Amino acid sequence: MTVLLKRTLEGVRGRPHAFVGHSQPTHSGYMLPLCEKLNWLGFTVHTGDLRGHGQSVSKNTPRAHLDPKTGWDDLKSDMRFFLEEAFRNVAWEDRIVIAPNISAMLIVDLMKEMPDLARRIVFMSPPPYSKGLAFFTKAFTQARLLLAPSNVPDQHAFHHVQSFLDERFSAHAASDFVLSRDQDFIEKSHSDTDAWLVPTLGYWSSIAKGYTRMVEQARSPKLANGTRILTTYGEFDSLLGDWSQVLQFNESFKTLGAQSADAVMIKNGYTHYYLDFDVTRTFNAILPFLIDEHGADIETDISRVEEKPDFLSTLTYGNKPEDNSEADLLELCYSGVHNDRHWVQMIGQFASEAELDGDESEAAVLHKIMQLMPHWQRAFELNQKLLDSAAMGVILQNVVEQLAIGTAVVNDNLEIVTANNVFHEIVERLHGSRGKQAALFLKQGFRQSSSGLEGVIVHGDCAVGYVFKPKSLLQASLKRGGPVAVVVMRDPALDCKDADASRVELLELAYGLTAQEAAVALKLSAGQSPEEIAENLGVSINTIRTHLKRCYEKLGVQGQNALSVKILRGP
Repeated sequence: MTVLLKRTLEGVRGRPHAFVGHSQPTHSGYMLPLCEKLNWLGFTVHTGDLRGHGQSVSKNTPRAHLDPKTGWDDLKSDMRFFLEEAFRNVAWEDRIVIAPNISAMLIVDLMKEMPDLARRIVFMSPPPYSKGLAFFTKAFTQARLLLAPSNVPDQHAFHHVQSFLDERFSAHAASDFVLSRDQDFIEKSHSDTDAWLVPTLGYWSSIAKGYTRMVEQARSPKLANGTRILTTYGEFDSLLGDWSQVLQFNESFKTLGAQSADAVMIKNGYTHYYLDFDVTRTFNAILPFLIDEHGADIETDISRVEEKPDFLSTLTYGNKPEDNSEADLLELCYSGVHNDRHWVQMIGQFASEAELDGDESEAAVLHKIMQLMPHWQRAFELNQKLLDSAAMGVILQNVVEQLAIGTAVVNDNLEIVTANNVFHEIVERLHGSRGKQAALFLKQGFRQSSSGLEGVIVHGDCAVGYVFKPKSLLQASLKRGGPVAVVVMRDPALDCKDADASRVELLELAYGLTAQEAAVALKLSAGQSPEEIAENLGVSINTIRTHLKRCYEKLGVQGQNALSVKILRGP
């Protein structure tokens, strides 16, 4: 059994009672600032955490998880409980509901059973009123459940939510911040142990079921006479900013007999994955609706909707549902490995096809998604591996630069294909050259080994770099002028004068050297002879030879050149 967290702010006796829902992936605590403003009006305000959110968790219903079979009905049961508690002994005309996002879906579904729920209902950024998109989400999660466990966070579904929102944001030229426009808000949410980011597949499946029910109005009863609806949305909402979905959403209530179904746009407002709305701006926008006793319409610009393109057409790039052959979809699927906009296009095309009348179109979409899902999963895994590799490359590059190590990839003529900033800085200090002229410095200083696969870059009396040919470049080396080898360089100012303490510690950890052995190895790799090292350290030549012998044993090399190469390559 899940114990639900309920919050109540007592107001003035005789004033309205308001219930405020919450969104995912947060909880009712994020709605408290709005609740406090409503309470300032004298309203008694109720809110609470739905199961799987905030503090309403249990062993069977952990945070961000719902049972894929009963999850949506469980949420409806929770919402019904909250509403019955909030409006017990409260006259219908004194009831107010404010429902953001997933709470909006729950309220719409419950209104089919409770047509006299409340006099005033505010929907904040509800999901788009699209039969096709709703069916796609349901079919997608059904197919995913055949391949993945229901109780594990599903990165695959979450990735598509992010990509879909990102594409919609780009369409409105609004923001690149898909999770939230406020970085502080993101950090706060990530540090909040009661919030979460990636839900389980069971959660996604339950929400998809609720989304489908939200757009089904066939058996909905007439609303109680006098029911008023207000929909709020941000100017730059990723899903509602094109107006068309707001119009369709409100029209559905007008057909059910609502006295009014209006909308108000929050100027400069955004809705992201996190519903981090501006509380003051939102409160001021809905205030006339909350306190107006005469039912006057809220003034909006919703008539401009006809100037906007169709909701799904911006995602399909002009392709028609009948163009969705299995071969074309498979090509789009694997094209998404390198560009996930192709997956967004697939979603748009599936949704457009499901939008067509008749059960046949839905059955066709479900069949295609079921057939495609194993390929989609494989393509997603490849996409993630590429992203992980790219991220690791950036991390390692940053680490290398922090250690003041210059790296460059060169062709068979020692011409630079790509190099980091440290490499260019070292060459410029040593040779006064940069860019293409750096190849001259490398050629002049290159001392090739007998195998021809490795070599040392020498400047003056110091070995300042090492050249090697990794196997990973073997295929690329077949291309004329392509990358063949890697050059690793250290500034002799760091190594020839004195062994850097941090590098001594690194060699100690990596190879089990003593501090003296590591210092000797570093000085040798910097170009100093054993005699020079002995003189600099103030010890006998026999001591240096003993240190070198132990270095050879611990690093598994033979001779000074091999030791220098090993040190320059790094542990």
